[in-house]
Amino acid sequence: MSTRSDDLARSAAADRVPSETAIRAALAAVLGSPLFAHAPRLSRFLEYIVNESLAGRADAIKEYALAADVFGRGADYDSSTDAIVRVEAGRLRQKLHAYYDSTSAAAGVVIDLPKGSYVPVFRTRVTDTPVPPLRLAARRSSPVWYVVAVMLGAVVVASVAMLGTRDARLASRPVESASTDPQALADFLEGQYLRNQMTLPSIRAAVEAYSRAVAHDPASAAAWAALGEARATLLFHEGAATDEGIGQARRDIERALALRPTLAEARGVLARLELAYGHDWTRAEPEFRRALGDAPSNARLHQWFAFALASRGRFPEALEASRRATELNPAAYVGTTDAAMLLFFARRYGDALDAARQAHAMNASMSVAHVVAGMCLVAAGRHSEAITEYQQALEGDTTFTAVHAKLAHAYGLMGERREAERHAESLRRAFGDAPIPAVDRALVAIGRNDVESAMAALENGFERREGDIVFFDVHPLLDPLRAHPRFAALRQRAGM
Repeated sequence: MSTRSDDLARSAAADRVPSETAIRAALAAVLGSPLFAHAPRLSRFLEYIVNESLAGRADAIKEYALAADVFGRGADYDSSTDAIVRVEAGRLRQKLHAYYDSTSAAAGVVIDLPKGSYVPVFRTRVTDTPVPPLRLAARRSSPVWYVVAVMLGAVVVASVAMLGTRDARLASRPVESASTDPQALADFLEGQYLRNQMTLPSIRAAVEAYSRAVAHDPASAAAWAALGEARATLLFHEGAATDEGIGQARRDIERALALRPTLAEARGVLARLELAYGHDWTRAEPEFRRALGDAPSNARLHQWFAFALASRGRFPEALEASRRATELNPAAYVGTTDAAMLLFFARRYGDALDAARQAHAMNASMSVAHVVAGMCLVAAGRHSEAITEYQQALEGDTTFTAVHAKLAHAYGLMGERREAERHAESLRRAFGDAPIPAVDRALVAIGRNDVESAMAALENGFERREGDIVFFDVHPLLDPLRAHPRFAALRQRAGM
């Protein structure tokens, strides 16, 4: 039964302004939750306003600044005709309310976005359920222990969300076993937070944090595994991979497995490296299966294996592995385009289109759902409808510049040469001096009916060791190249 003193205590706690460290830990927990994990635009919105507020620039959080910095609008932005900031602010408020209504967020720091404002408010919320106090009094002189304590809660919440309810009892194990060294653990947790942001800058920063962790504690298998996984992910998303980069990731993973041979996700990363950069299915498949034998309830491993199987054209097995991943952890995979992509590769275009639209219905900020839908429509010969989907993807995320390749391809197939070239030029401007991904270059060339240039692009992708080249043999939009002798040579090179 609540007493007057209890009410006063809760009121006082609620009125306290949380520390910056506590706010950042709360932000990490929110961004790592299932509600935000697959909502990149809302995550970017929330992270921006929180960071600006903590930096003392709350007065600068205005609609025009948000339109430019978060949503990529240009100098001609007009709020009277473009309501994106107001619409997304409303969606962000709804997501935050849904998050704080969940039992996992019953107490702690609350990040709120009051109506009529874009400036977040931070407050401490308490719960009627007694929580044992953290025994940190003896270590208050050490800021590392305080950082570890507040970040630990955020990482455990994120880990539970990623692993799913069946594996919730295991969620804290990687954190507990990461290190007994306080500085190494702090660096490891910082890496976990950064890795979960899934942007190139954040993954690069995660590699640095994990590197510091293993420098402080070289015996930490979890930190070596996290470092190898982050390096492997960076290789894939940066496009090209060097021998040095692949070797670094492999050495990190092998170090982790030497310390703990049953570290299943580390073995899964090793399998990914074998497939994506060695094109060696005979080595990759046994590693995947051994990893799944060690951790049969690990949803991430099942999903990694699903895409590996798809790259070899083994679609019934791939779809079953993906179904198993979703069954194990619905929060991580329901509402994503993973199933849609697998169905697209399997040439089940109607089912893939339905899956993409369902994903977008569940997460309206997922612009990639429009891209997958557009590819399905192009494959089905419905080019004008595909163009509409691609344009909606660009409207939803103006930074999604690779969509210009898909638009150039679709317009080219329709015979609209001027529009095709306009989007090809937009693609070149967007990448600047950076190489355009091989598959995108091939699609632009196919739209021009330039098979030789398309083949040259794919061959160059192999030379540069681009990660997504592993799917070239099952990509329906590359079918016009399939009869070319050089395509057969690429298949042989990839061990098909």
